[in-house]
Amino acid sequence: MSVKCLICEGEEFQPFLACKDYMVSQAQFTLVACASCGFVFTHPAPSESEIGPYYQSEEYVSHSATRRGAVNKLYHWARYYALVQKFKLIFRLNGGTTGKMMDYGCGTGAFLSFCKKNRWNVLGIEPEEKARKFLFDNEGIVAENSIFSLPVDVQEGSLDIVTAWHVFEHVHALRETIMKIKELLKKGGHLVVALPNRSSFDAKHYGAVWAAYDVPRHLYHFRQEDIIKLLAGFEFLHVSTLPMLFDSFYVSMLTEKYKGSKGSFMKGALRGLQSNIKAFSGVRNYSSQVYVFRNG
Repeated sequence: MSVKCLICEGEEFQPFLACKDYMVSQAQFTLVACASCGFVFTHPAPSESEIGPYYQSEEYVSHSATRRGAVNKLYHWARYYALVQKFKLIFRLNGGTTGKMMDYGCGTGAFLSFCKKNRWNVLGIEPEEKARKFLFDNEGIVAENSIFSLPVDVQEGSLDIVTAWHVFEHVHALRETIMKIKELLKKGGHLVVALPNRSSFDAKHYGAVWAAYDVPRHLYHFRQEDIIKLLAGFEFLHVSTLPMLFDSFYVSMLTEKYKGSKGSFMKGALRGLQSNIKAFSGVRNYSSQVYVFRNG
């Protein structure tokens, strides 16, 4: 079966970058760009049944409960601040009231739990069994393993908000997933998507070693125009784009670590700051961005 571009369904591609999996396998993977629209994706990438081992790493600080060390303390502080900002965003989008929301790719459930404690009716989707168990054991929340096998009481058009924080870049059946999300959302409901931005200053500065390429776990490498065009095909209206200011620091520090730089923490922090300054004073291409869409 021929490979087609996720965005325009073009079938001609050209090499873009050769990237290394620094996290797990140390293997090389190729990124290609669509000759028609410029969308970049990992090709060939492991299939859905093959990719599991590439997620088996203790390096994912987001799955760590420890607060020891400066990086982890900083991460947990930044995560709490981000949770508050995410909550404020969906609260505002829902007209200043709570409702029913789904966090697609909820992980160990930090955001889902925060929303539940603040009186939202919550639904989580998480394919990783260990993460679902952690969520249930610590918060008493049952997450589903697939958006395509939901409980019978989850009806079409029943959700006010769907969030996907750094998840779409991982999803093999992305078009089918977006269609399912659209079915579950109310008319006028909102989809909130966070993604790394390959048009950012730090992405261009670091090139193939940029940590947010994260091959082969990241199947797709979006620019703002890519995600807007993709979702427009499902009649989602782009409402706004917001920066994720902390991501540039984390990604840059991780990239400097991959490079083996001395003083990677400080070098990464300075590069992250530079990326944010350039984005603020230029065309607003931040390292990671949140895209808000309304279900038309």
